[in-house]
Amino acid sequence: MRIGLVSFQDGIAAHGLRRLSSLLKFKGFQTDTYFYNPSGDQSMFRSFFEPLINRKFSDKQRELNPRFLQLLAQHDVVGVSGTTDSAFEIKQAIRAIKQINPDCLVVWGGVHARIFPEDAVKHADAVCTGEGEKAFVELLSKLSTGVPYTNTNSFWFKVGQQVVKNDQTPLLTNDELTAMPFPDYGFDLWYVTDSQMTRMGRDIYITANGSSYLTLWSLGCPFRCSYCSNDAFLKSDLQNGVVRYPSPNHIISELQHVLETHDYVSHIVFDDDSFLLVKRPDIERFAELYKKTIGLPFWVTGYHPLTIDKEKTEILIDAGMRKVRMGIQSGSTKLLSFYNRKYSRETALKQGAYLASLYPRIAPPFYDVIIDNPIETEADIIDTIRFFYDLARPFFVYLYSLRVIPGTKLAQYAADNPQLAFQYIGDSYLFFRDRRSAFMILLLVIWKPPLPVFNLLLWLSKYRFFCNPAQFIVRIIFFLKKITAVRLKCDIVYVTC
Repeated sequence: MRIGLVSFQDGIAAHGLRRLSSLLKFKGFQTDTYFYNPSGDQSMFRSFFEPLINRKFSDKQRELNPRFLQLLAQHDVVGVSGTTDSAFEIKQAIRAIKQINPDCLVVWGGVHARIFPEDAVKHADAVCTGEGEKAFVELLSKLSTGVPYTNTNSFWFKVGQQVVKNDQTPLLTNDELTAMPFPDYGFDLWYVTDSQMTRMGRDIYITANGSSYLTLWSLGCPFRCSYCSNDAFLKSDLQNGVVRYPSPNHIISELQHVLETHDYVSHIVFDDDSFLLVKRPDIERFAELYKKTIGLPFWVTGYHPLTIDKEKTEILIDAGMRKVRMGIQSGSTKLLSFYNRKYSRETALKQGAYLASLYPRIAPPFYDVIIDNPIETEADIIDTIRFFYDLARPFFVYLYSLRVIPGTKLAQYAADNPQLAFQYIGDSYLFFRDRRSAFMILLLVIWKPPLPVFNLLLWLSKYRFFCNPAQFIVRIIFFLKKITAVRLKCDIVYVTC
């Protein structure tokens, strides 16, 4: 059997698909792995200024790469994966594959399949509703030996006009994760856009990721933020809230393996949801090994106001951590409650002060912020802007426009309140309707004006004639500030998008 795996998403991280690709090859399956970027080559400049273009991803009506589709359809089994914002492209690909080769078994996995299997099963022959590693290997083993396969757990199967729904396979344990082969970062993978199809060479890795290596140490998150796909994961299996991870030796060996192949890597990014929920003895062992064998600066994105641990943070800084990212989302008490963020405005300010105090040992903290919520009032908007006025400096932000993900509490609220103009995940979360919040928050990253000047700008920002040109200027200054190299005592850390 020939197996084709495809990730449909911008960028080339696709942590789950890379794990699955290496596992299938380890198990002896002939596997071709593709990374299809629906938006083509991405750059920091393009992605940052896209909000000024007023373009929606869902408006892109174009054909996928025909050469790629012809090649993909020659496989016996095709596994497609992606988040909900790439579901349009995935459905296009499935239609094309089935037209070219009706006998090809198409399996849809990844985030969208897990949180919205009712949609995915309308298009694919099978839908993976849980973690795919063990389940997909079992499915392929049955297919290769001719054993009936529609009873395979963690899958829904379309059989004629019926849908067969199976139970979930238990999630991977720490020991099973430790036994997994390392994510597939080889040079035999394919990079695909609408007009390009090429092997994943060194130039592609550098173009897509710069000099960073993105990975996950841990899986799972205990929080049920109303807008996040993890809320849907927890509905299907509460064990998704348990933080699981391979041994410290395993993650260090993974990094060593990657650095042997990709010698241009200058820093590591741990993209975990809840990095600080790794147990302290394992953090200590990781830090000890990391200092001895890796020694590169690393970044941690999985900080949360309720999980900050100063002792763990000091251990990580000593090991080489040079940047952290934390979700704040809003400065409005009402919206924090709406998002099911179980901390107060005061707690977020306190934790922000702690993270800011770590500068210049590490880069200024980065904070995620959500704007464009239809339930926001003028008071909520001002509360969030004033929050960032009060927040300890220095800091940077990632601004996101709120998008509805199927299967979440937010999706249910949006369905129950159709009169509210919620935007769904098919539209770019980088396009902001609320230019006022975007302008004021970015301005406060660059400059904290005296209070009278701040109040004047807050008043002027209500008016489009002032806010629109002012936001454009501020975005340019913010962008230049964000890509400036920040020299620390021991390292140079690039504060990039």
